[in-house]
Amino acid sequence: MNKSTTSIVTETPFGGGGLMATQNKTSDGPHGVWEQMHFKMLFAMVFMWFLFAAVLKSLTSQRSSSTESCWQEARRAAYSLTPYAFMRI
Repeated sequence: MNKSTTSIVTETPFGGGGLMATQNKTSDGPHGVWEQMHFKMLFAMVFMWFLFAAVLKSLTSQRSSSTESCWQEARRAAYSLTPYAFMRI
């Protein structure tokens, strides 16, 4: 099995040159590719659902005084929801 691990080190948001904990990403070869493809397909479906809902809200004038377009609102909602489908408990 081809397994690779990548570590990411980021600076703290408060400045001062401190570093936050590292984050390890493990790629299991084909499994990583399949998970990426599944994420993209699920994201596309969720995005279309939220886009449809945002357009309906816009047409029925139920949208609040939001500065976001329907596209931006759907994109934000899809990105906030889709990763939960891939959580492992």
